[in-house]
Amino acid sequence: MRKFIKARLPDQNSLGQARWFRWFGPALHHPGLWRLNRRSVAGGAFAGLFCGLLPAPFQMLSAALLALVFHWNLPLAVFVTFYTNPVTFVPLYLMSLWIGLWIFSVFGWPVGESTATTSSFPPPPDFALSAPVESLLALANWMLGLGWPLVVGVLALAMGLGLLGYLLVWSVWPMMVHRARRRRLQRPRAPSA
Repeated sequence: MRKFIKARLPDQNSLGQARWFRWFGPALHHPGLWRLNRRSVAGGAFAGLFCGLLPAPFQMLSAALLALVFHWNLPLAVFVTFYTNPVTFVPLYLMSLWIGLWIFSVFGWPVGESTATTSSFPPPPDFALSAPVESLLALANWMLGLGWPLVVGVLALAMGLGLLGYLLVWSVWPMMVHRARRRRLQRPRAPSA
């Protein structure tokens, strides 16, 4: 498991020279940020999954800050934020909006002036493939009109994904360690001279 993760993550020097991380200075040299153990990797997964839903320029920076504060694996925390990208952004935010609308309906909170007196929420606009830019703008305006449900939904989804990632790593890590140990013990040993 360690070899797999280590081969895919940037090292301390390359991340320390990146424009966004240079200002962390000597804090980047804390050994806890570079360890590959169960606690550090699970925390890095949580930070990356949680911060990945934040608005674009703050994703990696906030994941790095969480990793610095809690001494979680910094490269993993930053790398995991890339699960949000131009392909996954819209579905994740629509899911966040639906979660937020559901939370608002469960607690009976008003969504906005136009929907405060009604029990149903306005449906999202239809997406027209012939006019994708206009459709995306209409979707963005609709989402902005439901601001607080979107914020609550993003936070709820981010927390859920973060906890799921943390628990997944925390539960899978011992199995991977056990399997690696078993493989090591099953290897034929070279005869001693």
